[in-house]
Amino acid sequence: MPERQTRIAILELRGIFAVIAGDFDVPNGDQPIHMTANFDPRSPEKPVFRSSHPTAADGRRYFEESVAVSRDRGWSVRYYGVRNYG
Repeated sequence: MPERQTRIAILELRGIFAVIAGDFDVPNGDQPIHMTANFDPRSPEKPVFRSSHPTAADGRRYFEESVAVSRDRGWSVRYYGVRNYG
């Protein structure tokens, strides 16, 4: 089974912070899970949006596209990399 991969982007716009995260090749029996989640505090009814993807490549592409769209909309990327544990 492929090694689990994680990505995270922390974005800021006029003092508001948002997060885009991705987990790819998460162990789940024979079929790994590939998922992304977006947290936007400006949406009080549904601040977290989660989605799953058929392949890790699809999940990574969705993650990259989400970051690119956020930049196009004026968000600044404050952190871009892997999750920081500890």
